[in-house]
Formats: sequence, structure tokens, C-alpha cells
Amino acid sequence: MKKLFKKAISSILAFAIAITAVAQLPLSEGIGLTGTAVMAAAETTIPDGYTPVYTMEDLYAIRSNTSGKYIIMNDIDMSGTAEGGEWDGGKGWTPIPEFSGTIDGAGHRLMNMNIFGSVGGYSGFIGKLFGTVQNIKFTNVDVNITSTTNYGTVAANSYGTITNCSVSGNINTRNGYIGGICGYSCGAISKCSVSGNIYTIYAHTGGICGYSYPSGSTDIYIKRCYNNSTITNSNTSGYTGGIVGYSKYYDYYISSYTCISDCYNAGVINASSGNGGIVGGGYAKITDCVNFSDGRIAGAANSVTTSYYLSTATFGSSSY
Repeated sequence: MKKLFKKAISSILAFAIAITAVAQLPLSEGIGLTGTAVMAAAETTIPDGYTPVYTMEDLYAIRSNTSGKYIIMNDIDMSGTAEGGEWDGGKGWTPIPEFSGTIDGAGHRLMNMNIFGSVGGYSGFIGKLFGTVQNIKFTNVDVNITSTTNYGTVAANSYGTITNCSVSGNINTRNGYIGGICGYSCGAISKCSVSGNIYTIYAHTGGICGYSYPSGSTDIYIKRCYNNSTITNSNTSGYTGGIVGYSKYYDYYISSYTCISDCYNAGVINASSGNGGIVGGGYAKITDCVNFSDGRIAGAANSVTTSYYLSTATFGSSSY
């Protein structure tokens, strides 16, 4: 037993060293939990069937064909969306309501996206995502929402696929499902990261996803993601997790689950109840995950295997 425990400790320490070595690299370069970085090829041509996106105007125009394929050709400064800015009368970024196509960021940055005030029920870069968003870095996001809404920087609600996206900045919200990447997810999320600060007054809140819920008999997957943001939930009624706030299984008899694997949390979680380094509460299947912050892996009723948490400088493998 002691040999097995020492082996587990050695594996996790090696894991921690590998993560530290690559922590400053952008996730869009394909960082996995093995510590391997695979450089994304620079886009020099427009792929067949894709519409190039160069400016804020081009980003906004995506809503005119929400089933199209788009590729972002350069970094885009969205600072005009600040309160009182020159974009849309200083009202902030208005989400693309629904999107079922593909947006490929090609590793480029969308900088300084601002969303504030009283907004609609679905807030973020996209309201409802049914397609694919990939390879985008959202940097210096500034969100200050005063109304009830689902919020996710990439998409408020995702029924599609989000991969290789990163978010940094400050997110301040009230009610709803709140996540650094997406608020509510029935889809797949992989190779995504969040850093900065997330603050909610009452919500299910996660560094990656606020609320995950399989929509049928098939499991959904969140894998190779990490949170390095500080998450604060000031109300005791909401669940808070470094990766997912709350995860619900689809049906008692069908029992499809959110499967969370190869993820880690290094962020601080400030919540008085219903919190975990990986999942705050619910019924997820958690495999090969690590919580580097103080506290447990997950709240009650989750299935946890080969996952570890840091408690008083000692790794433990308990679920709670």
C-alpha cells in the first residue's frame, strides 16, 4: 500500500512539474496535461469555403450567415465595445444570437471584449452555439452584468463543440449559469483555459462551464482543460467548481453523464458551500484530474477515479 501511495505521489509531482513548465504557454498551441506543446500552423491562406474575418465589422457580420464557415486572419481589438466607446453607441458587444457553423480563430486574439449592464438571457461572444468554435484567445475580457443571464465568454449556451480556446480577464455577473468558457453546455469542450477573476452573486459557476447537462443517452466530454482564475460565489445556494459548477445526469434510467478527464484547477475558489476543485456538485464522472488548490476534488455524488487534490501540502486521492 505504501509503495502504491508513493508511486501516486511521484506521478502527481511529475505532473505538477510538467504543468509548471508549460503554464505560461498559450493554450492555443495545444498544451495537454502531458506537458507537450504542439505549435499551431500559422494561417497564410483562406481555406476553401471559409469567409475571412479581419475587423470588428467582419465579426459582427457573422450574424448575417450563422451557418457559414469563418476564419479569423489577425488579432482584432474590440476595445470599442467599452462603455461609451465608439462601437454600437457604446452599448458593448451584442452576442451573435445563434450560430451553427464554424469559427476558426487560427490562434489569433480577440482583445478587450466588453459586455455590461442589463443584457438578454444569453450573453457572451455567442448566445447559443450549435456549431464549432476553435483556436481563439479571448484576452482582457471585461464583463459587468447586472441582470439575470447565462454567461460564457465563448458562448452562453453550447450544444456544439468548443476546442482550443483561452480566456483571460474579469467577469462580474449576478444570476444564471456562469462559466469562463460557456455558461450551460450539452456539448463537448476540450483544450480550453481560463485565467483572471470570476465573481457571481447567485449562480452555478465554473471556471470552464457553469452547468453541464447531457441532452440524450450519450455522455458528453470536458477534457484537457484547466482553470487558473479566482472564482467567488457570494451566495450559498449556487454550486462552484474550478472546471464545472454543477453537472446533472440526463435520466435516472439512461444515466448519461458529463465525463471530465485530464483537467486541473490551480485557481482559488471562494464559496461557502457546494464547491470543489473540479466540480462543485452533481453527478459527473471525473478521471485523471488534479486540484492544485486547497480543498476536495468534487462535491457530493460524483464518481471520482485516479484524481488527486492538494491538502496541507500532501496529495490525497479521496473524492471529497
